[in-house]
Amino acid sequence: MKKLLLIALMVSGITGAFAQTRKVKFSVDMTGQTVGSNGVHVAGNFQSWKPANTAMTKVGSSNIYTVIDNVPENSVVEFKFINGNDWPQAEGVPSFSQKGNSVNGGTNDNRWAFVAAGTDTLDLGAIVFGGTAPTGKYAVRLAVDMAKESSVSTDGVSVAGDFQGWAPGKTRMANLFSADNKIYEAIVFVSAGTYGYKFVNGNAWGKDESVQSACATSGNRTVTVSTADLTIGKICYGTCAACPTRAIPTYKVTFKVDMSTSCDFDTVDVAGGKINGWAGGTFLKKGANKIWSVTLTLDSAEIQYKYRKIKGTSPSWEGVANRVFVPHSDTTLALHCFDSYTQCTPVPSASDITFKVDLTKEIIADSVFVIGSFTTPQWQAGKIKLTVDPMNSNYYSATVTKMCPGTFNYKFCNGNPSTIGEDFPDTTQRSCVTANGIGGFNRGYTRTSASPVELFSVYNTCQLGGTTSVSRLTSEVTIAPNPAVGSFNVSLAGSKISKVVITSLDGRIVRSLSANEATINVNVNGLNGVYFVNITDNIGRTATKKIVLQ
Repeated sequence: MKKLLLIALMVSGITGAFAQTRKVKFSVDMTGQTVGSNGVHVAGNFQSWKPANTAMTKVGSSNIYTVIDNVPENSVVEFKFINGNDWPQAEGVPSFSQKGNSVNGGTNDNRWAFVAAGTDTLDLGAIVFGGTAPTGKYAVRLAVDMAKESSVSTDGVSVAGDFQGWAPGKTRMANLFSADNKIYEAIVFVSAGTYGYKFVNGNAWGKDESVQSACATSGNRTVTVSTADLTIGKICYGTCAACPTRAIPTYKVTFKVDMSTSCDFDTVDVAGGKINGWAGGTFLKKGANKIWSVTLTLDSAEIQYKYRKIKGTSPSWEGVANRVFVPHSDTTLALHCFDSYTQCTPVPSASDITFKVDLTKEIIADSVFVIGSFTTPQWQAGKIKLTVDPMNSNYYSATVTKMCPGTFNYKFCNGNPSTIGEDFPDTTQRSCVTANGIGGFNRGYTRTSASPVELFSVYNTCQLGGTTSVSRLTSEVTIAPNPAVGSFNVSLAGSKISKVVITSLDGRIVRSLSANEATINVNVNGLNGVYFVNITDNIGRTATKKIVLQ
């Protein structure tokens, strides 16, 4: 055993004495084990594989043993738990969790994790001795093949998803054996449920993959965990299958966009996963009739992209969902208007646009905003605060004078636009919106004259503003407990619950239940953090409450 571990140490490499380190918390659940008189230890490449050197401490009256040690940053830590202080008492690590497996072709039976740089303590979770995951959790082993990518970011490859707060760079993936195979892996622990996720060639949004539409849900991959650990292995980055072994054919693709309805910009570029990793910088040239174009050589995989107009150094993205195309030959793409899927119509002179929203069915926040593609900077950074109507405290509005764009996208925000915006949770109320390509929806409008226009809508619906007189639920709703662990109850005092929708702060629906009861129990196992609870009663009234899930 010692000889094999020394070989593993040599393979993994020894970090220099002056390398930066991060504190890592190792934990093991000894439930079902008889702990010997020599206690519980952990050994690994971070402490020269010495089985008696790193003792673990029991946590209170539980069966959990922990220890915190320093591990070199940006490295793979390998380790095993020992029920004693010598190798004969070491756990047998399940093949699922071993560093070497059928996905990467390695031969190494140690546990592992990637230790990214950070000032906080990296908690690896209380893994069951000889098991794959903490008690009550399942392990999901993810692997992505970067073989067809021209380069791998110096910031590494990461995975972001529902299971870690959609934070790119937080969950780094490890290339466990050889940079030549370009296979990157990570193990995450989750409760039963369905989770969205995607891979990131780097550590920030804009460097994330464009998941092919054939296997995407709202632009993301999904995995459903029910009764067992799962291996989701060796998916080619940005695709739905393993990377092909043969060379991928390439074609010349000409991109064209009509900018005749746009204004206040200097140049135009195109951004896309297969084009430039959504970083932009692939500029189009201006031609006749305000048609901008560029010809690129791209492979035959699905291309997702958007155009951007740029003023100075500030880009403004199209508000439509990702454009999608699969080249099978040299192709010139159909001409569309910027921020639209259709051809441009003549642009009228600039006009005044009043944005107005009916919040009768909402709990009104301290501030109400409109955001959109028409501002500079656009969307959240260019938010416009609405003012309350003196004749009706449920109505809020603002007027943008001399609106220039012919076509634009927008949405209302009942609160901080960075975390709150219309998400249209009722699927029957989406006829007036288009998907934005990142799981949400935007309203859209095309100006047809220079006359002033009022865009008046009921918040989160396609109803025209002022057409509803349904009152809000206000104090009739009770949510308890709050904070909650695992589940909570929603109760109504004067009516019955028709629907409950749980959404994250960025608008993703994580639970949806229908009912016809005065009180219902909502299961929220696997959810942590702050969420919104949207309640609709059986006469159409709505209310929104916040809840903290632990």
